[in-house]
Amino acid sequence: MSAEILVAPDPIAVAVQYLAAEFAARELPVTVAGRIPNPRPARLIRVAVTGGPGRVSLVVASPILTFDCWAESDPAASDLASLVAALVLAMPDRYTGPAVLYSATELSFPAEQPDPDTGSPRYVWSAQVAMRAQAI
Repeated sequence: MSAEILVAPDPIAVAVQYLAAEFAARELPVTVAGRIPNPRPARLIRVAVTGGPGRVSLVVASPILTFDCWAESDPAASDLASLVAALVLAMPDRYTGPAVLYSATELSFPAEQPDPDTGSPRYVWSAQVAMRAQAI
């Protein structure tokens, strides 16, 4: 008998699905994606894996996710990033998809980082999310 193979879920897909559902439930028009669409929507959250130890045990992966939040103005981008932070920190209790999430830990306060290519208002926030690997 061969040993079970454990694979971490795609953290970008998990976060995009969760945030898209949360914004839709609130009837807030925001695009949530793992890549920046062309053309870029005025209100966009891009989710990216930017680090983390990968697996911290045989069954738990803990990627660092960074959320780039664009909006029409600096205050709107700041508000969007703050809402993303609140939703992500609540994700272990609210997420209803197939992945098992143990925790979400804030790593930074939402920071103003205007888009370097366009100067558009953008705030960036990061968190580390612990998720259970799944057997394949």
